[in-house]
Amino acid sequence: MEDRVPYITNHAGNAAKPVTFDLESVYDNEIAPLMDKIIAICGANSLPMIASFCIQPNKLCTTVMLSNERAPWILKHAVNVIFLRQEMDA
Repeated sequence: MEDRVPYITNHAGNAAKPVTFDLESVYDNEIAPLMDKIIAICGANSLPMIASFCIQPNKLCTTVMLSNERAPWILKHAVNVIFLRQEMDA
């Protein structure tokens, strides 16, 4: 599938310019250490969670913890949406 680049849309609904950014280093340096703590807390308490960060226009960094009966359908649905979108953008 061809690489799709998101576009910023102006108020009139017209595509203005391609969106480009790379925030992988921000995730690695600032968010990942916090996620390590969040994952440990959620794991210790069987707390279902999803965290997804858009670090580049077509790249997400996603953590999913739904492996118990506490995970509601809406979180399961969100996971399907996130991963379907990633497959479409691949």
